[in-house]
Amino acid sequence: MSPKKYLLTPPEELHPYLPHNKDSDTINEEDKLTSEIYPDFKPWKHEIEEDQILLNFVSKGYYVSSKVNFESISARSSLHASLPRLSDQLSNQFSKVLQVREQKINKIPATPLQSPSSIQHSGSIPKKQQNKHTTFSINPLAGPDFQLPNRVTLTDNRKEKWLQDLSSPYASLAKTSEFIPHGLKKRQVIEQCYMKHIPLRRATWLIKCCYSIEAQTLKVKHSHSHHRSHSISSNTSTTNPNSTPDDEHHILYKDWTDTFVYILEKLIFEMNQYYNDPVKLKRWKSQISYFLKLLGNCYSLNLLDKEIFFHWLVEFVAKIENFEFLPLTLHILLIFWDDIAGTSANDTNPDEGTSNSFLVSKIADSLLNKYYVISRSKSMINDDKYIINDIKKNNKVKDSLLKIISDLICKLFQEQNLEIFLFQASSWELYKPCLYEIINKLKNPDTKNDIQKKLELISYRNDMFKNNYLLTFEDTSVANNKNNNGQLDILNDESNSLIPVDIKSVFTPMSTQLHTKIINITNIDIDFLKLLDDSRTDFDWPQYIEQNPLRLSQILQLILWSIHTSRISHYESNQLVAKILLLQINSLDGFPEYEIEDTVWSLVFQIGKLSKYNITKNVNLFSLYQLLNILNTYGMVKVPTYIRKLISSGIMYLHDSNDKFFHVSLLINLKISPLMKSQYNMVLRNVMEYEPYYYEKYNFDQLVKSVESKRDQLLNHDNDLNLADLPMSGKIMLGEWCLNYLCSNTKFESVDKIILINTFKIFCLDLKVTQLFYKWIEFVVYHQFLVDVETIETLVNILLRYQMIFSQFINDHILFTKTLIYLYFNVLKKKDPQSYNLITLMPFWKFFMKNFPMALMIDDDLRTELQNVYEEEKLKIEKLEKNKNYVKSLYIALNLPADSNPDDVILNYTEMFQTNIKILLSSSKMPVCSNTKMVELRKTAKCNLLLLMNANNRDYSKFMSIFLKRKFFDNYGLVNLICDKLLTLDQVKRILGMEKVLELCNLKYESPECYILFEGHKEEYLKNKFELVLQACLDNSSKYYSLFIQILADLGSNSKILIVSSKMLTALLNSNFATPKKVIKDLLSYGRENVFFYNEDTVQETESEDEGNDVSMELDANDNLEPLVKVEESLVKLYNSLDFSNLWVFQGFTNYSIQRLKQENESRFNKNLKKFIFDVLECTNYNEICSNLFDSIEDCEIIKLIVNIMEEHFFQRCLEADITKTLSDKGYLLIIIQLITSLFKKIGQTTSSTLVLHRPLFDLLPKIFDKFCKLESQELKDSENLIGVIMKIFTIHQNSVFQYIVEDLQDRRLRENAIVFISNIFKLFEAISLNLRLKLMIYEILSSLKSYCIYVSTTVEPGKSDNLTVKNSSFASSSPYMRSPSPHVSMGQYNSNTPSMNRSISTLHLNIETYSPGVVRFDVPDILLNLPPFQVSSFAPRKDSETDEPDRLDLGIEFITDGQPSSPQQDRKIDNQNQWFIYDKSLKSYICKLHNEPYYNINNYQPPIQACSLNNACFNLTLFDASLDNKNPN
Repeated sequence: MSPKKYLLTPPEELHPYLPHNKDSDTINEEDKLTSEIYPDFKPWKHEIEEDQILLNFVSKGYYVSSKVNFESISARSSLHASLPRLSDQLSNQFSKVLQVREQKINKIPATPLQSPSSIQHSGSIPKKQQNKHTTFSINPLAGPDFQLPNRVTLTDNRKEKWLQDLSSPYASLAKTSEFIPHGLKKRQVIEQCYMKHIPLRRATWLIKCCYSIEAQTLKVKHSHSHHRSHSISSNTSTTNPNSTPDDEHHILYKDWTDTFVYILEKLIFEMNQYYNDPVKLKRWKSQISYFLKLLGNCYSLNLLDKEIFFHWLVEFVAKIENFEFLPLTLHILLIFWDDIAGTSANDTNPDEGTSNSFLVSKIADSLLNKYYVISRSKSMINDDKYIINDIKKNNKVKDSLLKIISDLICKLFQEQNLEIFLFQASSWELYKPCLYEIINKLKNPDTKNDIQKKLELISYRNDMFKNNYLLTFEDTSVANNKNNNGQLDILNDESNSLIPVDIKSVFTPMSTQLHTKIINITNIDIDFLKLLDDSRTDFDWPQYIEQNPLRLSQILQLILWSIHTSRISHYESNQLVAKILLLQINSLDGFPEYEIEDTVWSLVFQIGKLSKYNITKNVNLFSLYQLLNILNTYGMVKVPTYIRKLISSGIMYLHDSNDKFFHVSLLINLKISPLMKSQYNMVLRNVMEYEPYYYEKYNFDQLVKSVESKRDQLLNHDNDLNLADLPMSGKIMLGEWCLNYLCSNTKFESVDKIILINTFKIFCLDLKVTQLFYKWIEFVVYHQFLVDVETIETLVNILLRYQMIFSQFINDHILFTKTLIYLYFNVLKKKDPQSYNLITLMPFWKFFMKNFPMALMIDDDLRTELQNVYEEEKLKIEKLEKNKNYVKSLYIALNLPADSNPDDVILNYTEMFQTNIKILLSSSKMPVCSNTKMVELRKTAKCNLLLLMNANNRDYSKFMSIFLKRKFFDNYGLVNLICDKLLTLDQVKRILGMEKVLELCNLKYESPECYILFEGHKEEYLKNKFELVLQACLDNSSKYYSLFIQILADLGSNSKILIVSSKMLTALLNSNFATPKKVIKDLLSYGRENVFFYNEDTVQETESEDEGNDVSMELDANDNLEPLVKVEESLVKLYNSLDFSNLWVFQGFTNYSIQRLKQENESRFNKNLKKFIFDVLECTNYNEICSNLFDSIEDCEIIKLIVNIMEEHFFQRCLEADITKTLSDKGYLLIIIQLITSLFKKIGQTTSSTLVLHRPLFDLLPKIFDKFCKLESQELKDSENLIGVIMKIFTIHQNSVFQYIVEDLQDRRLRENAIVFISNIFKLFEAISLNLRLKLMIYEILSSLKSYCIYVSTTVEPGKSDNLTVKNSSFASSSPYMRSPSPHVSMGQYNSNTPSMNRSISTLHLNIETYSPGVVRFDVPDILLNLPPFQVSSFAPRKDSETDEPDRLDLGIEFITDGQPSSPQQDRKIDNQNQWFIYDKSLKSYICKLHNEPYYNINNYQPPIQACSLNNACFNLTLFDASLDNKNPN
């Protein structure tokens, strides 16, 4: 192959200096390269001279002759000789560069944009020159002769052409920048920049020019207005202009920043519009990318107000909820993160530090909120059209976002002040597990250990701010979570296991009657009890359990609440217990389910140990049977486990044990499967020796036979069906058979009202298996077996009657409701049109929309269908009211044959009303299923009356009023009218009076239809007219006393009407009908009815136990004749029965007792009240629930008096000789702090006044603290609970205590005592090193006192002897009981605009009356100023300074003694305390003073530049040119 000439071609991106010729296509490649010149590209070309040089080098070698005459002259000397000449040339060139820059290139003036001097001298500038843009700039490097481009008015086409030239990099900027078109302002400028992708330098030039022109225009306008204001005559009121040039430029600066922010927010939210259009999505990506670059350039050039931009960015991150926008938002946050979070809380600039602290705390809150939402979200894309189905991809996106947020939070932990992690109590409950989760993922052990310590400190301090945190003692969980070294393992604080509680002490004997036992659970949760008693259908239990996992004490409280005799009216209680326990199990991963089962069976065994009277008093056995069967259905308890526990306990073999009969009765009532037949019979055989009755009647085979006989009676429609002797297990077996029979029999494919009511009676009233009835309801609705509208109305009435269990027994309430709507709106509307037009299901639609909003959000179809059916119901009513012909047609369709002539029909409303109401009343006493003809006749009569009522409600009310006044009816007839929704109790009360309403409420009936409809209406009426009904019962107490007790016991515990309950109970106790003792006993004994399945003749109990304790509802004739004094002496003994179930009763009784004490002897009221309070406490053995006895008191003066009595008694006991032994009772301490705290909250909620600590009580505080400081370390440790109570009382009265301290500091005679008091608090803070929670509490008090004193020192007016007034104070106490924690404001900085300072005191008057002559200038004590900062080192245990002396430094630093001066020139004495100097040995003097700051005062993060302490090791080593090496010493 012949060699080919190689041709080197230029790169493709390289263009020649000159364009190609027109005929360039005809020229070959070699000629083209020679004819065109390329920059930095010159291919080698062969020449003859190169051949000659090559031959010469080959023959003679390469040699370069010397440039100098002789060798002694070196290159260095030659170079040095030429340097002066070269430097002169270089300086000349630089001078020319500066001249060019100043005169030609950079012509922007050096005058700052907002310079005051330019504003002052603007008046001296000629008007012609002012009109030109010559003086304003945003660049300090400008020359004096710079002129901004002029504004020129252009057409749209020319303006577009100018913008295209500006965006083209080939167009000359010098030519383009001669002018700027009019109309380019702010938003238009920035939009054109990112839409046309103008090069960034040109874009920033355009923004600078537009901004400068606007600024110049503002200045000219302001100068003209300034001249006009001075030209006004002097006799007119001269006022300064409203705005200054600085204000106007600041507004302009803000407007440009807001424009950037608006466009950025707009671009971000446009993202989801282009998912389905790749072309638009690509264009959007390029635009947002360009805009972020433009934003960054303008940000770097200070063209943005950074403070405004930072605040917007932080708020924007917080408000982003859609996960689609979160990645881009986090990316923007990361770009500006260093500037937002770069300024730590330790900076020297206080204003900047405060602003930055607010931003950082806000961003910390937002990041933790995002972490919480993302970590608990299943899908990361919240869009119906685009859902990530790929689990791996979804998890990858989720992990990526969580990783970014976790890194940012860890940075905040390491670099920022810990106060930014102080949150509201509700937020802290959400963020706390997130923080633990983030720390667990850290891999660096050193970083992890450091953050763990900080998180422990934050966790304890946040827990202090929780409003519901009242306990002063460490929880058992905290004690159990200590590792082997005794340190708290905070990462395991969220333990899934239940906290152990002594279940054996759940039932404790009374203090006066040891054989009578009451419920006594430690750590009763009153708020949880209120939630259970309120029974709200719309309450979000899943969220509550997720945020507040139940403790074991709460689980016991929940179970005992559901089976207690006083809660028998809560039909939903058993199912609610199962729901909450299931939520508890599912909300925590790895939750040990067996612990709940062990707890339930342990409680059952404790109930079995009670006597018959105590069981009757505390437990409703039927509720217990139902609860255990429901838990067995859900698998939370297992009957075989119970049998094994029963056998292993040995109870069945003890001759003297009566509780074996309780367990046998319980086992008989539990659902037994055929596989458990042998175990079940074995237990029954074990008691045959003592009682053969159980095995003979209730062995498994006999139980099956009993069920089969009852089944045959049901098939034969036997009306004498008696199920009283059938245990619960048999009823469940019979109910399951009935359900299977109904669902499999084709005869029941058409369900009418009679079948529905009879089925309800069998399942719910006879067998008590409501859950099976709801299964049958689902079957009937889904298969569309309902025959008419009246049947579906009855079904809806049943659902509303038991609305509390609707969501629990209906598996899929969305599907059920949609099917119900379809059946009503599409099927029955055509099948039964007359009834459809008259009967409305509006109450059920309202119920569903109110209580299931999440279902409407999830299912759009359901929401649409509900809206349609809702509108249809309203249109039906309006049509009946307005269209008389339509009413007439409905009447004809109901009553006349189809071929009747409508013109011949005349509606007579009077005759129509009387005829139909007589039909309804005549059939009121007949059974529902007496005959088909009567049922149809009654249905027609009901529809006629509904037609009359809907067509003309006014006339119908008149007819009903006349009918009721004639009294041609009995009470059962009225009840039936109410059941048919033709009459209400409000109408009865308005026409016949409240007496008739009480008769109806007290009526006994057996009809299941009445039980369904009338009971629901009565319950709703009693809730709405609770006080009115009780007052009517009270007015006729001799007749309706039992009804009063029944209504009060059923509804009185509801927190919404608790105040009314207390009021009515007090009114009954003040009446002369019954003694207070009888009333309270009747309330406590309400609902005590139990069924025992054993032979009463053979099972004997010690009746002596129960003698005198059996509470009767009969009136005791001797009670009314007792002297008043004896009654009062016996009232306190009633508190023996106090437990969580009857707390509301004793709250009303306490209110009555206090009122009576005040009425009897007001002069001795204080002493009598004190005696009454402590008699009650002693009677209840200082039960912690006593702290809530005074919640029903509304008189603020009495509340303050109670608090004063408790505090005085407590302080006096604290000053006793042996403080550790005297106040060792935790129950007493718990009652003290909980009572004071609850009453403090009550005063704050009801009035604007606050609790004030009286001066005599304050004078006891210094003595108490002085006594604490004298205790030994072990005694001090034993007194931590007591100190905690003192500190919380201190915190509650923080305002008044701080005022007293400031008063004492202001007085010469008391200042020393006040400083000693503060010093004792400091000593207590330093002495207590084990209980971190207590240490934080003391630190919070000291920090708040320091801030308050600093604030007072800057605002107090000295020289006034009467009082000291703090003017315009916005100081708010940092008490966790008085406000929410302030994460955004550091201690000592108070701003009236700060959100956390809303609860401010307008003026704090520091009254100094007694010591006014001694008032001096207020100075903050030095000990407060030296308070260590809030950081980990401040709370770490430190060594004793007396025993451990610091080592002396001998590296040129010496400690100055008293006699050694620092230099010969200094004659003054130097204090030798913590003063260090660098000693210069050559000068023999100390040349530099150093600060020896203690380790615990060194900041968490201290840059080397700011380090000023000898104890900062890293900075110390840099002074002596030393370093730390991590090397192996070997």
